[in-house]
Amino acid sequence: MPGLSVARTVKKKDRKAQLFMLRLNPFMADIQFKWKHPYTRAEAKRRIKPSIAETAKSFGLKLQWNGDLCNFEGPAMGHVIVKDDAVEMEANLGFAARLIKSTIERTISEEIDRVLA
Repeated sequence: MPGLSVARTVKKKDRKAQLFMLRLNPFMADIQFKWKHPYTRAEAKRRIKPSIAETAKSFGLKLQWNGDLCNFEGPAMGHVIVKDDAVEMEANLGFAARLIKSTIERTISEEIDRVLA
């Protein structure tokens, strides 16, 4: 269950982040990505943070970083988590966002591929 596994990686005392993660559909996200990277966790985060902010702004999403976990909500709701060897993203799309799902997937994939190359 993707939503639950990420919620367990959040520090136990950050209950708000855990509850946010559990609100996601724990059975299947509309969009799931995993990008492998050769960088340290801090370097990978430094590289993707501006791109995530720019992409979120273009899709009208609100971001909240909590350590290496970035929660977002708006027309889509989900998270991006930076791990030691990968960056993972899961998102559940609202009805309107589902209509342009392929555009959203392409935009995100191209941008993250570019910054993690």
